[in-house]
Amino acid sequence: MKFTAKTSLFMCLFLFVSCKNMYSQIEDISHITQKKSMRPFSSLNDPIVITMPVYQKMGLMGGTADVRSKRQGDIFVVYDWESGTVYDWAFFEGNHGLSNWRAVEMGTPTKYYDAGETSALIGCLDPATGRVTVTQNAVQGTFANLNNNQSSKSRYGIIGTSGHENGCSTYNVNFFDSETGKVSGEKKSIFIYGSSNIMTPSVDAKGNYWMGYIEPNAEYNYLAKFCGETQSIETYRTIPVCKTSTYEVMCQLLAYDHYLLVNDGVRPLYPNVLIYDTDDMTKPPVEIEIPTGDTGYAYLGRAAYINGTLYAVLWDHSNSYARNMIYKVDVEEKKFEFLTEFNFDFTETIYVRGSRIYFLSSRKLSRLSMRYYDTATGEVSGVNAFTIDEVCANAH
Repeated sequence: MKFTAKTSLFMCLFLFVSCKNMYSQIEDISHITQKKSMRPFSSLNDPIVITMPVYQKMGLMGGTADVRSKRQGDIFVVYDWESGTVYDWAFFEGNHGLSNWRAVEMGTPTKYYDAGETSALIGCLDPATGRVTVTQNAVQGTFANLNNNQSSKSRYGIIGTSGHENGCSTYNVNFFDSETGKVSGEKKSIFIYGSSNIMTPSVDAKGNYWMGYIEPNAEYNYLAKFCGETQSIETYRTIPVCKTSTYEVMCQLLAYDHYLLVNDGVRPLYPNVLIYDTDDMTKPPVEIEIPTGDTGYAYLGRAAYINGTLYAVLWDHSNSYARNMIYKVDVEEKKFEFLTEFNFDFTETIYVRGSRIYFLSSRKLSRLSMRYYDTATGEVSGVNAFTIDEVCANAH
């Protein structure tokens, strides 16, 4: 038989496809994949909803000598923080790749969303029915709006994707309307931000999202406001926020009332917190010096606004990525008051529930761990953790 380049290519493709088809399921996870709804939970008080990835074990020729895992989807997990227990869960099918581990809260009444980047699917969990509905995403991306600590949730979400234009990195935005369930098919706005990472935007009481960004060769970070209602981005280039550097530096943000708290996130480039009045962005911000901590290397990690008081979570990464120091911020006196500290490797956003600040770790997506600080009592809780196997073993 004479082999040509075309024949060789065909054989390679045949072997590749055949090898893939030689892997078959070696476990039954139908009790997970068939559970696409849960008990209604609209009676719960602002629960914490996350997602966990679901994998199917596949063995070569159905054996266990060569085992691989195939992503089948995610499960929505509803955590009742008042009882400290998992309420229920439901399956969202699809090979999602990167997805929203912290379900995004949008709309009135609030619904919970997970977007899969690879699958280009959006799953929506409705508390009133407990059902998961799935719609096609117009772009391959996940929701960027993860900060969900306003009492009312924005109708709109934003799906951010990165790109490249005129020799510069870009940040592209498509808006999602939770009432229609549709994503704008056209990129509504692009702004240039250099090589730095875009941070999680913070939502204000009007449902607008705020974010820091960097323009190429700029000396400062700047601010941008995302408005879903008009599907537009308003930039504030004339207001320098924080010094930039050659490293990936972006502003840490918290929107509360009509104020915006900003910090560049890295000492000593700009060691102050700045608080802007969003009703009049031409006003100079209030500046408050951030405590250095006992090592001289503390910086603002997250912030929360609870019952009229501003709280700051400072990180000390000089010798540990898990040291969290809680301060109360007195804006009138322009000072930080130390409250407590504890060790916990929390990631991404924080959740404000009642008088508590919840810290969650997504370092391992198949295992949720959390603890909280209660601003009313000063209590620092122990670590509460559960795995996906434990969640799915208790099907309702």
